[in-house]
Order: sequence, then structure tokens, then C-alpha cells
Amino acid sequence: MAEAAAAAGGTGLGAGASYGSAADRDRDPDPDRAGRRLRVLSGHLLGRPREALSTNECKARRAASAATAAPTATPAAQESGTIPKKRQEVMKWNGWGYNDSKFIFNKKGQIELTGKRYPLSGMGLPTFKEWIQNTLGVNVEHKTTSKASLNPSDTPPSVVNEDFLHDLKETNISYSQEADDRVFRAHGHCLHEIFLLREGMFERIPDIVLWPTCHDDVVKIVNLACKYNLCIIPIGGRRNKCFIWPDVSCR
Repeated sequence: MAEAAAAAGGTGLGAGASYGSAADRDRDPDPDRAGRRLRVLSGHLLGRPREALSTNECKARRAASAATAAPTATPAAQESGTIPKKRQEVMKWNGWGYNDSKFIFNKKGQIELTGKRYPLSGMGLPTFKEWIQNTLGVNVEHKTTSKASLNPSDTPPSVVNEDFLHDLKETNISYSQEADDRVFRAHGHCLHEIFLLREGMFERIPDIVLWPTCHDDVVKIVNLACKYNLCIIPIGGRRNKCFIWPDVSCR
């Protein structure tokens, strides 16, 4: 992949230096635009070492450095991340957004957004009800009741690979096999998936959730997945990158 990008960048530089005909250059006020863009791209791909792209130093490296440093050094185990692992404590486990933010009908019969996170929070929207009825055809009298909380006994059990777990513990990478952590990362945000959470459950969810803290941690996870023939799916912004879990029940 890197070699292909480098080859494309080299070709682009040559093409940019001889941008079209004289007539083309007369018509375009910036004849080197394409070449300049490719130079920027190739600079990102070729001009920076891998270490410069990392925003977080590997905790394993910091721990090793702390072991030889002064006693006042902060142990890696005491550090806290900027993204909470238990995001379900503040985010809806079976819906979109924060737990404290939702639309309700207030005492005046107006739609109101609860919570304090947004400029509209706590404000009545007197024309919103009429708008969604007339524009979207919503029947506000139709109500469905979702499950109030997640019952761990309703979730598919975790498929345990003891050899993998043994090797994983040796890496000191944080992980969880708890039902709420696994369900929270078992889907995207499509309407079909949200309704499955509100009224049912997925047939397959992750068996384990891992929290790498640096590039080296990711490399270790991928190596373990290859060693034990595991399926790994990245999570970002609360959503996994395959939406409903694929049929990999044997892995």
C-alpha cells in the first residue's frame, strides 16, 4: 500500500510540473494546483516517520522507562484515558445520544428536549409537533415501550478462548468480557439495529472488548488474532465498522 502510494505520488509530481497545454495554463489561474496537492499528499505519506504520527506513547514503553527513572515517576497503571470505557453510563445503550437527552411532551403538550447539553435543552418547541405530523406523517399517539435496562442473561454468551486470554494477559492490554461492554460495541447506528436493541437482541455480539492505547498494542492484538484465527473489528465513535455482527460463530 505504501509503495503504491509512493509510486502514485511520484507520477503526480511529474504530471503537475507539466500541467496540460499552454492554452490550459492560460485558462487556469493556478496551473500547478494538481501537482501541489500531490506534493502535500506524498509529503504526508513519505516525509514523516511512524513515530511522528503517534499521539500516544506506548504505555509499555513508559512503564519500562518509569522502572529505571526516579521514584517520583507516575506508574502507567495509575494513568487515566480521556475516553471513558464505560460509555454506557452516559450514553444510551439502546438508542442515540446521551442518557439525559431525549424528546418528551411537556405539560403544555409541546415537544421538549431534556437535559442541559444543547442550546435547545429545556426549551419547548411549540410548532415541532405539527411539523413532524404534517411533514413526516408521524402518528404521535403510537407508542412503543423499549427495554428499560440490559439483562445480561439475554445476551449471547462469550466464546472463551483460554489460550488467547492467557497470551492477552501477558500484554497488559485492558479488556472486558462483561455483557454491557460487549453489547454496547456490537452494532452501528442504523434504525434496524437500534430497534433490535429496544425490542430484542442480536444473535451474535463480540466475545471480548479490548482497549489498546498505542500502535504497538494494536500490533500485538493483530498478531494474537492471526495466531488464534480470531475475527477482530475496530470500534470508533461508539460504532463498530461492520454494523450488525457478521456470521463468524465458529471463530
